[in-house]
Amino acid sequence: MIKKLKNKFNLSGKKILISGTSKGLGKCLVKSFLELDATVITCNRSNSKSFLELERKWRNNFFNHNVDICSLSEISTFVKENKKSLNPIDVIINNAAVLGPMQPIFSIDNDEIKRVMNTNLYGPMFLIQNLLPIISKGGCIINVSSGMGIVGTANSGIYGLSKFALEGFSQILHKDLKQKKIRVNVVDPGGMRTTMFAEANPHVDTNQIPKPNEIVPMFLWLISDEAKKINGERIEFNKFKKKKI
Repeated sequence: MIKKLKNKFNLSGKKILISGTSKGLGKCLVKSFLELDATVITCNRSNSKSFLELERKWRNNFFNHNVDICSLSEISTFVKENKKSLNPIDVIINNAAVLGPMQPIFSIDNDEIKRVMNTNLYGPMFLIQNLLPIISKGGCIINVSSGMGIVGTANSGIYGLSKFALEGFSQILHKDLKQKKIRVNVVDPGGMRTTMFAEANPHVDTNQIPKPNEIVPMFLWLISDEAKKINGERIEFNKFKKKKI
């Protein structure tokens, strides 16, 4: 697939920052972007063997940082200490998320509420806030959401609430950044063969839904010049996959 995409999407010279890349969709995005010659910066709470392997293979293009995006102080320190190497950032993808308890919203304790909201909403807000001065003109912000962020469903817990809030934040941010020529879009990948989806949907046969790597072309298209007029939109994979790219 990458060979086919390489002819269409040239990411050479692009600097892409992604949060939440230790597994699933985030991990697939990192590998794909690197194979398409982008420079990739990742923010994760901890290091892993897979990151070390990527650093060895793409030592000039891959840079992982141990950053807790729930912590404003850690994000601020990360940006200050790496401002020279980060500047300018072309693409930010807020992918980090936690599920939390899938139960009635009124039955979830305060610690879980804070944990989920901090990761799924405040983390992306803090990250964008600190990186905004070094986002390139014509830059692109992608916030990864969910179907639970547009339709309220029973037992979707704080996860559903956090995604509703992320969608609203994205709409406001789009309006606020319009004059700065920075695009802001939301992506809904839909069901994927990931641990998180399986936990949230234990009765769904995950063999019938896409693997994370099948979602990658949607992101490639959205950060490409082909989509430079796409701004303030919500892109759903189920609709996107009908495109021929």
